[in-house]
Amino acid sequence: MYLAVPRPAWMRGLTAACVTTLCALTAASAAAAATSGREDLPPGRDGVLATTEEADCYEVTTVRSVPIDKARALVPDRYTLAQTPTTTARMWIINIHCDRTSVDDHPPQRTSTTTYVGIRVSARKATPTADPTPTGFMYLLSIATNNPVLFAHYRAAGLPVQFDRRATSSETVNADNTSTLAWAFTAEGLDYTVSAQPAAQLGALEPSTTSYWYDNGPRGDLRIRFENLATVASRVHIVADFSDASTVASLLTEPRFEDINAVFGGNFIRGGWTGHIELLD
Repeated sequence: MYLAVPRPAWMRGLTAACVTTLCALTAASAAAAATSGREDLPPGRDGVLATTEEADCYEVTTVRSVPIDKARALVPDRYTLAQTPTTTARMWIINIHCDRTSVDDHPPQRTSTTTYVGIRVSARKATPTADPTPTGFMYLLSIATNNPVLFAHYRAAGLPVQFDRRATSSETVNADNTSTLAWAFTAEGLDYTVSAQPAAQLGALEPSTTSYWYDNGPRGDLRIRFENLATVASRVHIVADFSDASTVASLLTEPRFEDINAVFGGNFIRGGWTGHIELLD
């Protein structure tokens, strides 16, 4: 990505080190993240715009019900909402920490703390008159990350991403050998905290593929396709406060909760993944 003077609004406040990193990017395009599930999807129309590798990661996903009318207003009509029951949709709030993240195999590898928020969808029409085809997983509402390279590629691709330099994540090993995971984000509309304690030991790593979608206007739809090697999702105890996260709180009847303990309400995985961002008709 080439930088102009004066800096565009999205770069104001970046540290000198971050600006140097961004100046080095000339063809910034896409990136990655992950969760579980299996899909068989065709390649993008213009091929892969960029590829990311994320390794030594842990991830906690919070799943909440939202009113169907509010979800429908945020997701283009050509996407079919996954509704259970018919009066509600599902919102996914995915919190990720990775020890090593790189884009297109270029050094340096950096840690990354990232959140993805979206609405669960099951199918998409390529055109208004086309038959719907399965999509899998979710339609993106918002992303925030503290990794400047990941941010630059996402933004260049046209994804709804913010750079959150103050985002943090941590893992604490407790006396009983369990772990406590924590995230804090400060981006606009995504100012929230999550603390999670996995309820069970994890099994072996298994391959899976998932996709996040986003309407990029006249250019077409973007799909971030993730090839994962991660554990099967396990139960996790979650304490979260989304009261100041308008992107999330505006959709929830109760934006603050003390404990979720179910695979439906929240889940936990470890592993790594390769992400591809593609532009489709």
